[in-house]
Amino acid sequence: MAEAAPAKKGAPSTDVINITWNQASGYGIQPPQDSSVAVGGTVEFLTAKACKIWTCVNGTPTNVFANQTGYNVVCNPSYSGTVNQPDGTLIVFQPTPTSVIVTPACPTNQELIVKGSIKVGSMGEGKKERE
Repeated sequence: MAEAAPAKKGAPSTDVINITWNQASGYGIQPPQDSSVAVGGTVEFLTAKACKIWTCVNGTPTNVFANQTGYNVVCNPSYSGTVNQPDGTLIVFQPTPTSVIVTPACPTNQELIVKGSIKVGSMGEGKKERE
């Protein structure tokens, strides 16, 4: 008798992303790997140094969290937001100092996109929520 295939897991309902900072290189993203969150799920940014998190979709500044305005959220020392983007969206984010008031260009460097991205929805095999 054939065994049933293991059930596919969707994206986690909550994704936690740590933002690092040091004098030499500025802000960084840890872990530097892609993230995923379910449609309507929550993304939580944590940082030791206050920053703004700017968000883009398809190379365009976009408000991706419920109640977000100005294409950014302030993380001091954390921010938690509900994603308002549809299944299949790739959100690209970048941290900057809180003093930045002009919307920066969306990252086009593939390395930055990979390090600072969140996949929305159940795009294939999911992963466990980060602890």
